[in-house]
Parts: sequence; C-alpha cells; structure tokens
Amino acid sequence: MPPGIPSDIPVARLDSRNRLTMPQEILDLNGFKAGGNIGFKIDEYNGVTLIHVDKPIMNLMGAGTGLLEGFDLEKEREFSWGDRP
Repeated sequence: MPPGIPSDIPVARLDSRNRLTMPQEILDLNGFKAGGNIGFKIDEYNGVTLIHVDKPIMNLMGAGTGLLEGFDLEKEREFSWGDRP
C-alpha cells in the first residue's frame, strides 16, 4: 500500500506497459467481467468514472442525479389536482 493511502481504499498498480490490474472488489461491485471493455469518463475535476461499454444500459446509472432537487410533491399535487374530491 502506498504511504498516506487509507487501507480501505482499493489500489491498483500500473505496469511498465501501462496495463492496470483492477482490484477484484471493484470488478465484482461494478459487474465487470474478464475480457470485457471498460470506458473512462473524465469529469471537470479530472475524476474518472468507469463506463460499461458492453452494457450501455449501465451507463444510465446516476443520469437523473439532481433532477428532483427543489421538487415539491405536495405543491405539484395541489397544482394538478386542485380541490378535486
């Protein structure tokens, strides 16, 4: 384990041919299988998200994050239904 890295953070090492061996727990947690393809999405902070290239439906995970922020269900019900019985 590199110094300064907490022991609960999975770590991988890049070899001299730029190959990365992913920790098994990361593969299992995300459903990646040997021989599969993994894409990399880089955000504005240079954070990297692993993308299921072979399972496009998995890429929708988290797509709706924040969509309901500020949503008031009671207000919407009142607007839609009014004083109906």
